[in-house]
Amino acid sequence: MPPGSWGNSVTAQFEPKAGLKAEMTVGLGFTRDEVPSTESTAPHDLVVGLICFDYVYLSLSALGKIHEFLGLLGPQLFWRLVNDDVIRFVHLRHEPAVICVENELIRDVGLVSISQTSAGVTESAGTFIRRQVSPAPGQEAIAEKMISDLEQKVIPFDEAGKIEMASLVRASLMMPGVAKLLGIGEAILPTQAPRWLIFPYLRMAHLVHTGAVCDYLGLQAAKIPFGGEKLTSAAFGVQPAVESAGQYASYVLSQRFDTNLGAVIVSQPAVLENILRFRSTPAGEEFRREVRDQLLANEAAEFSASINAGLTKNIPLGVLQKARDKFSALLTEKITISPVPAVWTPALHSDRTTGLWRARSRSLLLSLAKQRGVKGDDPCLCGSGDKLRLCCLLPLRD
Repeated sequence: MPPGSWGNSVTAQFEPKAGLKAEMTVGLGFTRDEVPSTESTAPHDLVVGLICFDYVYLSLSALGKIHEFLGLLGPQLFWRLVNDDVIRFVHLRHEPAVICVENELIRDVGLVSISQTSAGVTESAGTFIRRQVSPAPGQEAIAEKMISDLEQKVIPFDEAGKIEMASLVRASLMMPGVAKLLGIGEAILPTQAPRWLIFPYLRMAHLVHTGAVCDYLGLQAAKIPFGGEKLTSAAFGVQPAVESAGQYASYVLSQRFDTNLGAVIVSQPAVLENILRFRSTPAGEEFRREVRDQLLANEAAEFSASINAGLTKNIPLGVLQKARDKFSALLTEKITISPVPAVWTPALHSDRTTGLWRARSRSLLLSLAKQRGVKGDDPCLCGSGDKLRLCCLLPLRD
């Protein structure tokens, strides 16, 4: 997400036709205490995408945020990237959710979608777009044409239900490596999502959903949230690479491998224009082709998308230097680039991050136990019959 403060989860109550009151939670639910760095990586990730890849795909739910952010960098920049087919949007018709009868401690993973009540069909991309962006006064006709054109370019993803994604999520939670990272007790069944583990489960579901989208669209790289790297390795067998596309994008722009590219374009938006010009040069196209070839060479992973664009080998120095030289030639003014280390889900943060998740889950479990007068030697809240301290509390200890 672009810089700022954003809500990233929603819990809602609803009443199905059967009459039982129910509750659902969607979103990743990150808190400040769970994230190693609160610096937004979105500007950096956008630059990496523009330099290293032919297209940048975004969830349609992020349209309003990216429209606002790009508007700060240049007038009509968002619409230029859309019309030039540089950024594309995917409409996720379903979202992973944790659902339960209201106030129940044990829940389950499922899928939810937003439907138009009158028609009984999933909400259209156009409705989704118009809820996030609105025309300036007097520009309604022009804006409607632009929004209609954008709507035609949105890619719908309606496969989650067909591939029984909820079942895939439950299967991933059974893997020992995943269970250990999330702090899932041995007594918990795949169909059980304890209240204190709601958000770790939803984060795992997000990764499975991302993998399904990448498989369906043939995408070769995906940016994943903090902590997702270790989870993806445990679930899909994808190992983080030593070299990454982010490092090479940094070199092309600054002749360093650790530059915060987001800080560059935020402080000097004119650099973004040079990046777009670089994309259309032979050197820029050769560089993206080399990145693509290396990602395609990664055949060992079930998850087709490379974790944060990890590359299997070094990009040839000649290709890298040619890209750097061409980009340098496009600069029309002296650019001062601060060598601030980039944040791109660094592997060194991954273990610590999932540890922070477990700490939050442990705190929630202890709070729920205290509310119910349950102590360490009393039966666990999950209903296994084992003592709390030896059941669900045990895997959550640091």
